[in-house]
Amino acid sequence: MSEFKTEPFAHQLEDYQRTREEPAWAHFHEQGTGKSKIVVDTAGHMARNGEITGMLVLAPNAVHQNWRTDEIPTHLADDVAENAMCVSFLNDKKKTKWHRDELGTLLKHDGFRVLTMPYSGFMTTEGKALAWEFMKQGIMMVLDESCEVKSPGAKRTKSVVAAGKYPKYRRILDGTPVAQSPFDIYAPIRFLQQDFWKKHRIGTAQVFRHFFGEFRTAPNGGQFCVGYHNLDLLHEWIQPISSRVLKEDVLDLPERLYNKVRFEMTPAQRRVYEQLQEECRAELNGMEWDADLTIVKQLRLQQVACGYLPTPEEDGIDAEPYQLIDPDRNPRLDTLTDLIDRTPHQCIVWGRFRIDIDLIMERFKGNVVRLDGRCSEEERETAKRRFKAGDVQILAANPAVGGTGLTLNNAKSMFFYSNSFKPRDRLQAEDRNHRIGQDTSVLVTDLMAQSSIDYHIVESLRKKRKVSAQVMGDREPEWL
Repeated sequence: MSEFKTEPFAHQLEDYQRTREEPAWAHFHEQGTGKSKIVVDTAGHMARNGEITGMLVLAPNAVHQNWRTDEIPTHLADDVAENAMCVSFLNDKKKTKWHRDELGTLLKHDGFRVLTMPYSGFMTTEGKALAWEFMKQGIMMVLDESCEVKSPGAKRTKSVVAAGKYPKYRRILDGTPVAQSPFDIYAPIRFLQQDFWKKHRIGTAQVFRHFFGEFRTAPNGGQFCVGYHNLDLLHEWIQPISSRVLKEDVLDLPERLYNKVRFEMTPAQRRVYEQLQEECRAELNGMEWDADLTIVKQLRLQQVACGYLPTPEEDGIDAEPYQLIDPDRNPRLDTLTDLIDRTPHQCIVWGRFRIDIDLIMERFKGNVVRLDGRCSEEERETAKRRFKAGDVQILAANPAVGGTGLTLNNAKSMFFYSNSFKPRDRLQAEDRNHRIGQDTSVLVTDLMAQSSIDYHIVESLRKKRKVSAQVMGDREPEWL
């Protein structure tokens, strides 16, 4: 009987053979190159040899169930799968009797056991107790999208890193491990090897930041990062416990094409936008170091360019209610409508703000499903199922929710209605339909308000990706 249920590509076989005996490994393979299969094959190999009894997978909310519905059934070798049981921990069902019974049955199962859990679920009392029981026997623990635990001081990060002491084998998966800054990689590597950084004389996260970051002191006494150094050394250090694979090197995928469609804001929008710009200049008064103030002002400028503002009583990225600047016309939404009217196939529309998704849902009512923070886990699964079945033309999604763990090759186009400043969100979203199984070129279109912050966001994304390329040893990308 073959040790593989699905035959691996050459790069998957090479990485599997290289890492299958390693106690800890980081698969930093670009999105869409099939790194999940390597982990499933490795788990099957270890189970066959009596090294582990199960696998615990932590992943984002919108991703963890994909391991149960797609990855495990598709790739777990038949001789292991014939007596395997896989259950997903569901936050919103954790107190129901049927779900408690299902999880109890999993713990007692005498074959190979797989438990998938969202990071948020791991942080609940029930989730931690379940994970601890599951880890009492030899298992492999997997962090999918490991940058979910990138902030060393966060409770989630501390809990997950501490849990890494107990599993017999550990794996982390992330196609964009250094998306925002080199600091992102500190905590996930600590999960793999608790003393990894100490072996390199980096005792704490703070020491790590100052060893690889360049900081200045602001007039208020705080410090802010102005650049990075020693990145070649960081790349050298992580190489012995990680592998990096890029799509362009291992997959014969169709071309991905980029396009920018520009539009003019309405006169009312432009007046509000320019007034806000003047207020920004007056308030900042050269204080570029005041990061919090800058973020708030950039957020406001982007919302104006999208055609709305929160009401004076509300604030924040998804503040509600909101007011339309020009109730009779939204050029961004009108531009998207024109583009989709000329698109003969299914497409994905990415929006940063929940309000964006609201407007898109209202405009394309009956021909669109949503995937964002408004949706329960059940609603997310329904939206994905309907879109994959071709029931609707449009998937309107937020990259932070729908940008990871999904294969959406039925969509041949995608539109970035509004971007965030996070390269990880952008890169992950782009790869939902540009991955193994795609058979046509993919068109990626950015909607850009003329002379607006849209241009600044794209340039910021480019700069951050260059830093990531240096740490990971990638060729400097041509992007956007």
